[in-house]
Amino acid sequence: MTFLEIALDCIRAGWYVFPCIPKTKKPLGGLVPGGFKDASNDEETIRRWWRAKPDANIAIACGASGLAVLDVDHGITDEMAFREWYNRNVANETRVVRTGRRPEFGIQIYFSGAVPDVGLWKRDGCEGQVKSLGGYVMAAGSIHPSGEPYTVLDDWPLFAIPDWVRALKSAERETLKVAEGRKLREGEGRRNVLTKLAGFCRSMGMSGDDIGPVLLAANPGLCEDPVPDDQVESIARGIERYPAGEPEPEVIIGQPKPEIDWSDWKARFHSYDETKECPPPSFLIDGFLVNEDVMAIAAPVAQRKTLISLNAAKSLVTGEPLFGHFPFKEKPDHVVYLCPEMGLQNFAGRIKTMGLLPYVGRRFFLCHDED
Repeated sequence: MTFLEIALDCIRAGWYVFPCIPKTKKPLGGLVPGGFKDASNDEETIRRWWRAKPDANIAIACGASGLAVLDVDHGITDEMAFREWYNRNVANETRVVRTGRRPEFGIQIYFSGAVPDVGLWKRDGCEGQVKSLGGYVMAAGSIHPSGEPYTVLDDWPLFAIPDWVRALKSAERETLKVAEGRKLREGEGRRNVLTKLAGFCRSMGMSGDDIGPVLLAANPGLCEDPVPDDQVESIARGIERYPAGEPEPEVIIGQPKPEIDWSDWKARFHSYDETKECPPPSFLIDGFLVNEDVMAIAAPVAQRKTLISLNAAKSLVTGEPLFGHFPFKEKPDHVVYLCPEMGLQNFAGRIKTMGLLPYVGRRFFLCHDED
Protein backbone atom coordinates (compact mmCIF):
# COMPACT_ATOMS: atom_id res chain seq x y z
CA MET A 1 0.00 0.00 0.00
CA THR A 2 1.08 3.57 -0.61
CA PHE A 3 1.36 6.02 2.24
CA LEU A 4 -1.70 7.84 0.91
CA GLU A 5 -3.73 4.62 0.92
CA ILE A 6 -2.69 3.96 4.53
CA ALA A 7 -3.71 7.49 5.52
CA LEU A 8 -7.11 7.08 3.81
CA ASP A 9 -7.67 3.76 5.60
CA CYS A 10 -6.99 5.53 8.88
CA ILE A 11 -9.56 8.27 8.31
CA ARG A 12 -12.12 5.65 7.23
CA ALA A 13 -11.62 4.13 10.68
CA GLY A 14 -12.55 7.52 12.11
CA TRP A 15 -9.00 8.55 13.02
CA TYR A 16 -7.33 11.91 12.52
CA VAL A 17 -3.95 11.85 10.81
CA PHE A 18 -1.18 14.20 9.70
CA PRO A 19 2.06 13.82 7.70
CA CYS A 20 5.54 13.46 9.20
CA ILE A 21 8.96 13.77 7.59
CA PRO A 22 9.78 10.45 5.87
CA LYS A 23 11.33 7.83 8.19
CA THR A 24 10.86 10.09 11.23
CA LYS A 25 8.22 10.95 13.81
CA LYS A 26 8.66 14.69 13.25
CA PRO A 27 5.65 16.54 11.74
CA LEU A 28 6.05 18.13 8.32
CA GLY A 29 6.10 21.72 9.50
CA GLY A 30 5.44 23.15 6.05
CA LEU A 31 2.11 21.31 5.84
CA VAL A 32 1.12 21.00 9.51
CA PRO A 33 2.80 23.81 11.47
CA GLY A 34 0.71 22.89 14.52
CA GLY A 35 1.79 19.24 14.45
CA PHE A 36 -0.83 16.83 15.82
CA LYS A 37 -3.13 19.78 16.53
CA ASP A 38 -3.55 20.17 12.73
CA ALA A 39 -4.52 16.51 12.22
CA SER A 40 -7.48 15.95 9.91
CA ASN A 41 -9.89 13.20 8.76
CA ASP A 42 -11.01 15.16 5.72
CA GLU A 43 -10.27 13.14 2.58
CA GLU A 44 -9.55 16.16 0.38
CA THR A 45 -7.05 17.49 2.91
CA ILE A 46 -5.39 14.09 3.23
CA ARG A 47 -5.02 13.74 -0.53
CA ARG A 48 -3.57 17.25 -0.78
CA TRP A 49 -1.00 16.54 1.92
CA TRP A 50 0.23 13.28 0.41
CA ARG A 51 0.26 14.71 -3.12
CA ALA A 52 2.69 17.28 -1.77
CA LYS A 53 4.80 14.60 0.01
CA PRO A 54 3.95 11.05 -1.22
CA ASP A 55 6.48 9.31 1.06
CA ALA A 56 5.47 11.14 4.25
CA ASN A 57 5.00 8.98 7.31
CA ILE A 58 1.45 8.78 8.71
CA ALA A 59 0.86 9.90 12.29
CA ILE A 60 -2.40 9.37 14.19
CA ALA A 61 -3.47 12.08 16.65
CA CYS A 62 -4.72 9.91 19.51
CA GLY A 63 -6.90 12.37 21.41
CA ALA A 64 -8.80 13.63 18.38
CA SER A 65 -9.26 10.02 17.22
CA GLY A 66 -10.70 8.87 20.54
CA LEU A 67 -7.76 6.55 21.15
CA ALA A 68 -5.52 5.64 24.06
CA VAL A 69 -2.38 3.77 22.98
CA LEU A 70 -0.39 1.82 25.54
CA ASP A 71 3.17 2.11 24.29
CA VAL A 72 5.32 -0.75 25.62
CA ASP A 73 8.83 0.53 24.97
CA HIS A 74 11.11 -1.68 27.06
CA GLY A 75 11.00 -5.09 28.69
CA ILE A 76 9.86 -7.27 25.77
CA THR A 77 12.45 -9.36 23.87
CA ASP A 78 10.33 -11.22 21.30
CA GLU A 79 6.75 -11.98 20.30
CA MET A 80 6.46 -14.98 22.64
CA ALA A 81 7.49 -12.83 25.62
CA PHE A 82 5.01 -10.18 24.49
CA ARG A 83 2.13 -12.68 24.26
CA GLU A 84 2.87 -13.90 27.78
CA TRP A 85 2.92 -10.35 29.15
CA TYR A 86 -0.21 -9.46 27.16
CA ASN A 87 -2.15 -12.47 28.47
CA ARG A 88 -1.22 -11.60 32.06
CA ASN A 89 -2.06 -7.90 31.80
CA VAL A 90 -4.50 -7.20 28.95
CA ALA A 91 -6.08 -10.47 27.84
CA ASN A 92 -8.88 -8.83 25.80
CA GLU A 93 -8.54 -8.77 22.01
CA THR A 94 -7.75 -5.37 20.51
CA ARG A 95 -5.50 -3.80 17.89
CA VAL A 96 -1.75 -4.38 18.39
CA VAL A 97 1.08 -2.84 16.33
CA ARG A 98 4.78 -3.59 16.53
CA THR A 99 6.95 -0.50 16.21
CA GLY A 100 9.96 -0.33 13.92
CA ARG A 101 12.44 0.15 16.75
CA ARG A 102 15.19 -2.46 16.74
CA PRO A 103 16.62 -4.56 18.30
CA GLU A 104 13.98 -4.17 21.05
CA PHE A 105 10.45 -5.47 20.59
CA GLY A 106 8.36 -2.32 20.94
CA ILE A 107 4.57 -2.72 21.03
CA GLN A 108 1.60 -0.33 20.79
CA ILE A 109 -1.76 -1.55 22.12
CA TYR A 110 -4.77 0.45 20.93
CA PHE A 111 -7.87 1.06 23.10
CA SER A 112 -11.02 3.09 22.43
CA GLY A 113 -11.48 6.17 24.57
CA ALA A 114 -9.15 8.98 25.61
CA VAL A 115 -7.25 9.69 28.82
CA PRO A 116 -4.49 12.07 29.92
CA ASP A 117 -1.05 11.03 28.68
CA VAL A 118 1.30 9.16 31.00
CA GLY A 119 4.96 10.03 30.56
CA LEU A 120 6.44 6.85 32.01
CA TRP A 121 4.67 3.82 33.49
CA LYS A 122 6.04 0.54 34.83
CA ARG A 123 4.17 -2.77 35.15
CA ASP A 124 5.15 -6.42 35.34
CA GLY A 125 8.70 -5.91 34.06
CA CYS A 126 7.76 -3.53 31.24
CA GLU A 127 7.72 0.22 30.90
CA GLY A 128 6.49 2.76 28.40
CA GLN A 129 4.03 5.60 27.87
CA VAL A 130 0.32 6.16 27.35
CA LYS A 131 -0.32 8.38 24.33
CA SER A 132 -3.79 9.84 24.12
CA LEU A 133 -5.10 13.38 24.66
CA GLY A 134 -1.70 15.03 24.23
CA GLY A 135 0.14 12.68 21.91
CA TYR A 136 0.29 10.73 18.68
CA VAL A 137 1.55 7.42 17.30
CA MET A 138 2.81 6.37 13.90
CA ALA A 139 0.33 4.33 11.83
CA ALA A 140 1.17 0.80 10.75
CA GLY A 141 3.03 1.07 7.44
CA SER A 142 5.03 4.12 8.51
CA ILE A 143 8.81 3.72 8.55
CA HIS A 144 10.70 4.03 11.82
CA PRO A 145 14.03 5.94 11.86
CA SER A 146 15.65 2.48 12.10
CA GLY A 147 14.37 1.78 8.57
CA GLU A 148 11.91 -0.90 9.75
CA PRO A 149 8.13 -0.49 9.26
CA TYR A 150 5.43 -0.40 11.89
CA THR A 151 3.47 -3.64 11.40
CA VAL A 152 0.10 -4.92 12.61
CA LEU A 153 0.29 -7.98 14.89
CA ASP A 154 -3.43 -8.15 15.77
CA ASP A 155 -6.21 -6.33 13.93
CA TRP A 156 -9.15 -6.87 16.28
CA PRO A 157 -11.83 -4.22 16.93
CA LEU A 158 -10.76 -1.81 19.64
CA PHE A 159 -11.39 -2.78 23.26
CA ALA A 160 -12.36 -0.14 25.82
CA ILE A 161 -9.55 1.21 28.03
CA PRO A 162 -9.00 -1.15 30.98
CA ASP A 163 -9.31 0.38 34.43
CA TRP A 164 -5.66 -0.34 35.23
CA VAL A 165 -4.56 1.66 32.18
CA ARG A 166 -6.77 4.57 33.28
CA ALA A 167 -5.13 4.39 36.71
CA LEU A 168 -1.52 4.45 35.46
CA LYS A 169 0.64 7.25 36.83
CA SER A 170 4.05 8.43 35.73
CA ALA A 171 6.90 6.62 37.46
CA GLU A 172 9.65 8.85 38.85
CA ARG A 173 12.67 7.34 37.16
CA GLU A 174 13.63 9.59 34.32
CA THR A 175 15.98 11.74 36.42
CA LEU A 176 18.01 8.64 37.27
CA LYS A 177 18.76 8.13 33.58
CA VAL A 178 20.18 11.65 33.31
CA ALA A 179 22.24 11.10 36.46
CA GLU A 180 23.64 7.89 34.96
CA GLY A 181 25.24 9.98 32.24
CA ARG A 182 23.24 8.81 29.23
CA LYS A 183 20.47 10.33 27.19
CA LEU A 184 16.86 9.34 27.71
CA ARG A 185 15.38 6.85 25.28
CA GLU A 186 11.82 6.83 24.03
CA GLY A 187 9.58 5.65 26.86
CA GLU A 188 11.86 6.88 29.66
CA GLY A 189 10.02 10.09 30.47
CA ARG A 190 11.54 12.48 27.94
CA ARG A 191 8.51 14.79 28.11
CA ASN A 192 8.58 14.69 31.92
CA VAL A 193 12.17 15.91 32.00
CA LEU A 194 11.43 18.72 29.54
CA THR A 195 8.31 19.65 31.53
CA LYS A 196 10.38 19.89 34.72
CA LEU A 197 12.88 22.11 32.91
CA ALA A 198 9.98 24.25 31.64
CA GLY A 199 8.63 24.49 35.20
CA PHE A 200 12.01 25.69 36.46
CA CYS A 201 12.15 28.32 33.71
CA ARG A 202 8.61 29.42 34.57
CA SER A 203 9.53 29.71 38.24
CA MET A 204 12.24 32.15 37.13
CA GLY A 205 9.59 34.36 35.51
CA MET A 206 10.13 33.31 31.89
CA SER A 207 7.30 33.38 29.33
CA GLY A 208 6.41 30.61 26.88
CA ASP A 209 8.18 32.55 24.11
CA ASP A 210 11.38 32.44 26.16
CA ILE A 211 10.97 28.87 27.45
CA GLY A 212 10.45 27.33 24.00
CA PRO A 213 13.99 28.04 22.70
CA VAL A 214 15.47 26.77 25.99
CA LEU A 215 13.65 23.44 25.67
CA LEU A 216 14.46 23.09 21.96
CA ALA A 217 18.15 23.64 22.71
CA ALA A 218 18.15 21.16 25.63
CA ASN A 219 16.07 18.49 23.84
CA PRO A 220 18.83 16.79 21.76
CA GLY A 221 21.26 16.89 24.68
CA LEU A 222 18.83 15.17 27.05
CA CYS A 223 17.10 12.74 24.69
CA GLU A 224 18.60 10.02 22.53
CA ASP A 225 15.49 10.29 20.36
CA PRO A 226 14.52 13.99 20.75
CA VAL A 227 10.90 14.87 21.41
CA PRO A 228 9.29 16.35 18.23
CA ASP A 229 9.53 20.13 18.07
CA ASP A 230 5.76 20.65 18.09
CA GLN A 231 5.46 18.72 21.36
CA VAL A 232 8.32 20.72 22.85
CA GLU A 233 6.54 23.94 21.90
CA SER A 234 3.33 22.54 23.40
CA ILE A 235 5.15 21.94 26.71
CA ALA A 236 6.45 25.52 26.68
CA ARG A 237 2.95 26.89 26.02
CA GLY A 238 1.28 24.59 28.51
CA ILE A 239 3.51 25.69 31.37
CA GLU A 240 2.23 29.26 30.96
CA ARG A 241 -0.99 28.33 32.75
CA TYR A 242 1.04 28.29 35.96
CA PRO A 243 1.91 31.58 37.65
CA ALA A 244 5.31 32.96 36.77
CA GLY A 245 7.88 33.34 39.51
CA GLU A 246 9.72 36.51 40.27
CA PRO A 247 13.10 37.02 38.57
CA GLU A 248 16.09 36.68 40.85
CA PRO A 249 16.91 40.00 42.52
CA GLU A 250 20.13 41.72 41.54
CA VAL A 251 22.63 41.57 44.39
CA ILE A 252 25.40 44.17 44.58
CA ILE A 253 28.30 43.44 46.93
CA GLY A 254 30.20 46.51 47.98
CA GLN A 255 29.76 49.87 46.34
CA PRO A 256 28.05 50.04 42.92
CA LYS A 257 30.27 51.20 40.10
CA PRO A 258 29.91 54.88 39.29
CA GLU A 259 28.00 55.73 36.16
CA ILE A 260 30.23 56.29 33.15
CA ASP A 261 29.83 59.09 30.67
CA TRP A 262 29.77 57.02 27.48
CA SER A 263 30.12 60.14 25.33
CA ASP A 264 33.86 59.72 25.94
CA TRP A 265 34.67 56.56 23.97
CA LYS A 266 37.96 56.11 25.85
CA ALA A 267 36.00 55.47 29.04
CA ARG A 268 34.96 52.10 27.60
CA PHE A 269 38.55 50.80 27.78
CA HIS A 270 41.13 50.18 30.49
CA SER A 271 43.84 52.78 30.71
CA TYR A 272 47.58 52.25 30.31
CA ASP A 273 48.17 52.74 34.02
CA GLU A 274 45.40 50.26 34.99
CA THR A 275 46.87 47.65 32.70
CA LYS A 276 50.46 48.25 33.78
CA GLU A 277 49.71 48.14 37.52
CA CYS A 278 47.39 45.13 37.39
CA PRO A 279 48.88 42.49 39.74
CA PRO A 280 49.19 38.83 38.73
CA PRO A 281 46.39 36.56 39.96
CA SER A 282 46.69 34.79 43.29
CA PHE A 283 45.29 31.28 43.65
CA LEU A 284 43.51 29.32 46.33
CA ILE A 285 44.27 26.21 44.25
CA ASP A 286 47.24 26.79 41.98
CA GLY A 287 46.33 26.97 38.30
CA PHE A 288 42.65 26.24 39.00
CA LEU A 289 40.83 28.51 41.47
CA VAL A 290 41.68 32.22 41.52
CA ASN A 291 41.43 34.11 44.81
CA GLU A 292 38.86 36.93 44.99
CA ASP A 293 37.43 36.13 41.58
CA VAL A 294 34.49 34.37 39.98
CA MET A 295 34.87 30.98 38.32
CA ALA A 296 32.33 28.82 36.50
CA ILE A 297 32.37 25.12 35.58
CA ALA A 298 30.20 24.67 32.48
CA ALA A 299 29.38 21.45 30.66
CA PRO A 300 26.34 19.52 29.36
CA VAL A 301 24.24 17.54 31.81
CA ALA A 302 25.76 14.47 33.50
CA GLN A 303 29.39 15.44 32.79
CA ARG A 304 30.42 15.24 36.49
CA LYS A 305 30.41 18.97 37.25
CA THR A 306 29.24 18.21 40.80
CA LEU A 307 32.12 15.80 41.42
CA ILE A 308 34.66 18.36 40.18
CA SER A 309 33.16 21.02 42.45
CA LEU A 310 33.16 18.69 45.46
CA ASN A 311 36.78 17.73 44.85
CA ALA A 312 37.66 21.43 44.75
CA ALA A 313 35.81 21.93 48.05
CA LYS A 314 37.66 18.96 49.55
CA SER A 315 40.98 20.47 48.52
CA LEU A 316 40.04 23.77 50.17
CA VAL A 317 39.03 22.24 53.51
CA THR A 318 41.79 19.59 53.71
CA GLY A 319 44.72 21.29 52.00
CA GLU A 320 45.22 18.28 49.69
CA PRO A 321 46.20 18.89 46.02
CA LEU A 322 43.18 18.87 43.71
CA PHE A 323 43.13 15.50 41.88
CA GLY A 324 46.65 15.02 43.24
CA HIS A 325 47.90 17.55 40.66
CA PHE A 326 46.87 21.17 41.38
CA PRO A 327 48.74 22.32 44.52
CA PHE A 328 46.81 23.87 47.37
CA LYS A 329 47.87 27.49 48.01
CA GLU A 330 45.67 29.12 50.65
CA LYS A 331 43.14 27.64 53.08
CA PRO A 332 39.93 29.69 53.54
CA ASP A 333 38.16 29.85 56.89
CA HIS A 334 34.89 28.50 55.50
CA VAL A 335 33.70 26.78 52.34
CA VAL A 336 30.01 27.18 51.46
CA TYR A 337 28.49 24.77 48.91
CA LEU A 338 25.08 25.36 47.32
CA CYS A 339 23.57 22.05 46.14
CA PRO A 340 20.06 22.44 44.69
CA GLU A 341 20.49 19.84 41.93
CA MET A 342 19.66 16.63 43.83
CA GLY A 343 18.02 15.25 46.94
CA LEU A 344 19.92 15.38 50.21
CA GLN A 345 20.15 11.57 50.48
CA ASN A 346 22.03 11.22 47.19
CA PHE A 347 24.19 14.23 47.95
CA ALA A 348 25.01 13.02 51.47
CA GLY A 349 26.18 9.72 49.98
CA ARG A 350 28.73 11.56 47.87
CA ILE A 351 29.88 13.63 50.85
CA LYS A 352 30.48 10.49 52.92
CA THR A 353 32.22 8.62 50.09
CA MET A 354 34.63 11.51 49.51
CA GLY A 355 35.54 11.82 53.19
CA LEU A 356 34.02 15.28 53.62
CA LEU A 357 31.57 14.37 56.37
CA PRO A 358 33.93 15.30 59.29
CA TYR A 359 34.13 18.86 57.95
CA VAL A 360 30.38 19.44 57.50
CA GLY A 361 29.10 22.15 59.86
CA ARG A 362 32.64 23.05 60.87
CA ARG A 363 34.55 24.37 57.88
CA PHE A 364 32.34 22.95 55.10
CA PHE A 365 28.78 24.29 55.00
CA LEU A 366 25.99 22.92 52.81
CA CYS A 367 23.01 25.01 51.78
CA HIS A 368 20.29 22.68 50.51
CA ASP A 369 16.73 23.43 49.43
CA GLU A 370 14.67 20.46 48.25
CA ASP A 371 11.96 22.77 46.90
